[in-house]
Amino acid sequence: MTLLSRDLLTIGSTIPLPEADELRTLFRDELLVACLQRRLLEALAASAPVPETLAAESAPLLRLAASLKLERFEQLESWCRQHAIPLADLQVLASFPERLQAASEAIWADAVPGRFLERRASLDQVTLSVLRFEDADLALELYFQMVDGDVSYSMLIDRYGSQPGQPPRAMVGPVTLAQLHPLLARASERYAPGALIPPLEINGLVHLLRVEVLSKASLDEPMRQRMLIELRQQWLDEQLQLALDRLNAPTRPSPAIADV
Repeated sequence: MTLLSRDLLTIGSTIPLPEADELRTLFRDELLVACLQRRLLEALAASAPVPETLAAESAPLLRLAASLKLERFEQLESWCRQHAIPLADLQVLASFPERLQAASEAIWADAVPGRFLERRASLDQVTLSVLRFEDADLALELYFQMVDGDVSYSMLIDRYGSQPGQPPRAMVGPVTLAQLHPLLARASERYAPGALIPPLEINGLVHLLRVEVLSKASLDEPMRQRMLIELRQQWLDEQLQLALDRLNAPTRPSPAIADV
């Protein structure tokens, strides 16, 4: 469940678009999409309160000063006077990341667990040992030799792992299951690490596989933040498309003025 306000749900349809001169400049410099995204994120951040004051020693303002190659807060004040920019505007700019985070938490925090459950299968990571063979009979023979204990997987890697067409060091990963071929993903989930997987034919090659490591995704803090960003990005993509649709809409001619 999200807590998006009615305005934020459709803000892409109402947010002010660049004027003609600015639009041409942004388009020429390939910054139009970035500009619209920033405006949308600023509107989102505006739903969180701006800190009443930011102390001279506050990290946000000091980071902003550093980005301007200024070492002290007093230099930042002087820079504002020189460029006729109110310090309050810089305070709003400096607090943007924390306000964006606060707004994202307020709106999507409750939706994070559901998002994680939807995506969990594709977030698990696996590391595989992989050997590929054009000769299906050879692959099957080697598989049974491993089952019988006549050879080990490491012996096969030493013998065949450096052959042309084999992945480097005969290892793949760690990768998410979603990045694998569906047959490889299903095999990785079905077999425990260290177990031999019967030969799989994929794209004309026979694969001998062993799962080395299977790491199940968990909703720890880094993963929670990732899900939060994904939910925000989904909103951003939808609103950006609404704004772009307005830019791409044909201009309606002005109604003709009737002759008096």
